[in-house]
Amino acid sequence: MHWIPSSRRLASRCGETLNDYGISRDAPASSLRDGWLSRIRFFDNTLILALRNTFRRRGRLILTLSLLSAAGAMFMTGINVRSGWQAALDQSAADRHYDLEIRFNSPVPTEQVDSLLANVSGVEKSEAWNLTPAALNRPDALEIVRTYPDNECCPRCDA
Repeated sequence: MHWIPSSRRLASRCGETLNDYGISRDAPASSLRDGWLSRIRFFDNTLILALRNTFRRRGRLILTLSLLSAAGAMFMTGINVRSGWQAALDQSAADRHYDLEIRFNSPVPTEQVDSLLANVSGVEKSEAWNLTPAALNRPDALEIVRTYPDNECCPRCDA
């Protein structure tokens, strides 16, 4: 694709090509913009030159601004996701009124666990829970043991 601008340059003379800066004074927006910028007296000439260069290529300006806007939106989204995740973690820590939860792969007698925990220093209280998954009897023999809390088709049935 880079040969299209080059082919345009091949048709012009060498001096015209070297003196072309890519700025067209014939465009009405160019004269309006230069007139507006020349009326600003309290800015330095370097800043005025930078502003002219910024608005010289509209496509480049639009691309730069859109990419900066998208990057800013993604950055703000990341910050919001982080704060939401932190709030969810804080809420789950506040809902837990215990320090440790242990789940065994096979059934263990409660007396055996209580006797082991009684010998551990720092354990003030222990509680044994029996967890057994339960599912509704369905005609297709599919066992749905748990639904997610945001599932609206079934009432929340997890403890």
